Order: sequence, then structure tokens, then C-alpha cells
Amino acid sequence: MELADGLGAAGPARNATLELFQGLMNDQVIDDAEFAPALLRAAMDHIETRLLADRDLDPRGIAAALNVSVRTLYRAFSQGAASPVMGYVRERRLERARAELASTRLTVSEIAARWHFADGSHFVKAYKKRFAQTPTAGR
Repeated sequence: MELADGLGAAGPARNATLELFQGLMNDQVIDDAEFAPALLRAAMDHIETRLLADRDLDPRGIAAALNVSVRTLYRAFSQGAASPVMGYVRERRLERARAELASTRLTVSEIAARWHFADGSHFVKAYKKRFAQTPTAGR
């Protein structure tokens, strides 16, 4: 295993997690200007890796994975992200679904199910609101 800074980190996801861990080890709190961005990056990295695999991805699970409270997670998103936690999850899933619409022959319903939207109509409404066109038109 390749070691980076003696901590075994490799890649951006691991670096954000290590920054978060280092902040916790140094008794930094969410109000610390360096801790909140590290927590936000670690949360976004965790979300990115769990988007497809975890149908029940939610703030409680994300916070637990990062060993912080849900309130701390919400505060990090309110300080450094354009949307709340679940808004970010939905945005990322919509962007991934959009990419799949352009690159696969899966149906709109199959893509909606794959990206954990409740049903095809819910996906179409969310997609149209985000991209100002229907999934079929975007294809």
C-alpha cells in the first residue's frame, strides 16, 4: 500500500476524510474555518461513492459514516454548499441520470429506478425542474 504523509491516504476522497479526521483529532469544532470545508468535502465524497449503491442514503447515515452529528452535517452544508444535504444528493443523482440518458439505451423508467427515484413520473418532474426539459427531450 502506498503511503501519503505516512497516513495511508490515496486519492481525493481519502484526503478529505483524513482532513476531517485530523480536524477531529485536533479538537477542532464545526465553527473552525478549516474544519467545516473538510467535513463538507468528506460528506460530498461519501455521497458520491454511495449514490447508486445506497437507496436509503440520508443525512443520518452520512453523519454516522463521518462520525459527526446530523446537526453538524447540516451546518457544514449550510456554510459551504449551494443546497442542503438531500438537495445535493438529488442533484448528483439527476446529473448522473442525465449522463446515462445520453450514453445508454436504458429507458427513462429504468434510469429512474437505477438512481433511486420513487417512480418514473417523480423522476421526470425532478429532471424537468432541474434541466428545463424532459428526460426524453434531453436524450
